[in-house]
Amino acid sequence: MAASGLLLGVAAVGLTTTNVVATWQDPIFGEGASFRAANIGFELSVNGGTQWTSAPTESQAATMALNTTSLTPGVSAYSRVDLRTTAGSPQVSVTVKGTPTGASAPLGDALRYTVIKEATSCTADAFGPTATYLAGSAAQGVGLQQVSTSFVLPAGTIVPRTPVSLCFRTTLPDTLAVWTTSSLRQQSTPLSWIFQGTAP
Repeated sequence: MAASGLLLGVAAVGLTTTNVVATWQDPIFGEGASFRAANIGFELSVNGGTQWTSAPTESQAATMALNTTSLTPGVSAYSRVDLRTTAGSPQVSVTVKGTPTGASAPLGDALRYTVIKEATSCTADAFGPTATYLAGSAAQGVGLQQVSTSFVLPAGTIVPRTPVSLCFRTTLPDTLAVWTTSSLRQQSTPLSWIFQGTAP
């Protein structure tokens, strides 16, 4: 069966973080004591880099580099994201989901993603039976808008904590439906990965 190129927009693939409460305080008085609420926040770094950002909007998102510019059914792309709490933040529970942001809804609906935690390398070999899966499994991924299992970023100290590393696998499934859907051919769609964080 001839392969039809299905394009996944690389330059436009973005990441979006959502911080629940960047900074706030609420004095509560009782028996002469004043309580200040914690500063809650986390940030991310992509592609194994050293630049950290808390992108509050999609337009400010960091760009994820993928190891391929086009996908045919059965082909996967991989990318790494590191997350950590900011200094002084309590621990943060984070979930992930993806969403297509372009006009090509069929391609966004067809793509599947898998996320594993604390992989030593972000390659196909990392997605084995002993990996810690937050979304999907070794055999297959899930729809982009399916929310991952939550994971915890340890509380920040005077300096930010050691990051938690995630590896993303984005796949165009090798199925008859994908091969025979003409509306998928030569389409592209940017993706946004949304990291939603809450404090306990």
